[in-house]
Amino acid sequence: MQYYALPYVQNPIAHPTFSAICNKNWATDLRNKLKEFLMANVPKSTSPAIFHWYANFKKRAGLHVAENSAYGGGIDMQNPELEDLKEKMLLLQKHYVMLEKKEEYAKNTLIES
Repeated sequence: MQYYALPYVQNPIAHPTFSAICNKNWATDLRNKLKEFLMANVPKSTSPAIFHWYANFKKRAGLHVAENSAYGGGIDMQNPELEDLKEKMLLLQKHYVMLEKKEEYAKNTLIES
């Protein structure tokens, strides 16, 4: 019998074809199998691009410090390029955290549904 007939069956729990899928064990097993599948097949991100950008930012800032200290000066905090990079980095960090939370919520919602 086809499953499209399920809405028309009077008592699907007692029906021999549908009794296997009309219990909590079936739904729980299906949810667990889906969860295992998603955990095994959803790619785990190695490291987001923002971390590479941050490392590059730190590297550039470190070179700035080294160059300035070699000539007897400290880091130039008034450098507009450095200030602009800092602002962009803060915005990217906030955006990344927000996206990370949304991704976690979406995964949990998908797994639970």
